[in-house]
Amino acid sequence: MTIETAGIQFPTTPDGRRGSTATTKGIFAAALEAASPEAARAVRNEPRWRQEYPHHLRALTELSLERPENALATARAGLDAAWRAFELVRDGQARPLAEAMARPTQPGFRTVSIEGRDRAAPPRWWVPYRGGRLEGAALLARLDEWEKQGVLEPSHAEALRLVQQHPEWLDLSDRTFALLGAAAEAGPLRWLLHWRANVAAVDLKRPETWQRMVALTLEGNGRLLAPLAGTSAPAVDGDPNAWAPLAGADLLTETPEIAAWLASLGVDLDVASLAYLDGERHARVSMAMDAIGARWHVARAMAPALGAAARRGAGPRPPAILATLRSPSASAGPPRHAPHRPVCHHFTSGIWRVALVAQCTFPFPR
Repeated sequence: MTIETAGIQFPTTPDGRRGSTATTKGIFAAALEAASPEAARAVRNEPRWRQEYPHHLRALTELSLERPENALATARAGLDAAWRAFELVRDGQARPLAEAMARPTQPGFRTVSIEGRDRAAPPRWWVPYRGGRLEGAALLARLDEWEKQGVLEPSHAEALRLVQQHPEWLDLSDRTFALLGAAAEAGPLRWLLHWRANVAAVDLKRPETWQRMVALTLEGNGRLLAPLAGTSAPAVDGDPNAWAPLAGADLLTETPEIAAWLASLGVDLDVASLAYLDGERHARVSMAMDAIGARWHVARAMAPALGAAARRGAGPRPPAILATLRSPSASAGPPRHAPHRPVCHHFTSGIWRVALVAQCTFPFPR
């Protein structure tokens, strides 16, 4: 197994290794300390963390549900601890994450773009289901059935009904979405590119990935913005067949430069954290996405034009949103109206993608 030594990393332990257990326990303990010092001590004294951590995660969730103040305090304390712990390593030198994010290297990235073949086409919404499409009255009937069966929570079904009633909401030509991990299977890329959205895509430098995203763009009515290394020849910029094999950025190793690229676009952004990696790499890429979102928030606050646009707002949608694709291992409290329903249901990929767009529009927290 190749051991990664560059990019966002866990801090070193006294024996010189970059282990995840001590750091993870410290972050959870810091979060719990904000609501229950006793629960925080239990985490610090836990000898079997890898086996028993779900119990401590449940305790954190229960404390957060007791009072809104607990939820905010534990989240802030945990994030602050994570930011103090993680480092960005380059050329063998480790820097605190916050310091590294403020110092992107040059020349960084420039922007290339491509539009769908029919940019003016009106957006349409349907749900892929068993090889067909559900829309209109058939979709509404199916939503009623799924809600009765417990496949959808009532709030989820109601959100989808609202989208059905307001097709104008699907015209996203006035929005720019930054998708971190744009090609994620459970992400909304395909939908956004059929809803006239502008998509600033961040994904690895894999030619097949970018060629697929270019093809999706051409099929729809959206616009794709891609980061291209500043050292690339400008001659390729106008030809997606030339720049697709060169586009891309690494969330783990080029984190400050990605944040600087998004800020350089000069528009308000809706940022979606979609990337998923196995094991301890998921914690690191989650920190990368949080760092990019936080840095964008700083840049947004310092840009007068963006601040004015944010204050004006745009219809029922907030001026800027943060969406996160939750981990399947997350602990959550079930709604009071459905305490006995199973925690997990199996959805089609289409339903999950629609749910991400229709429901995961949370105000930017930092």
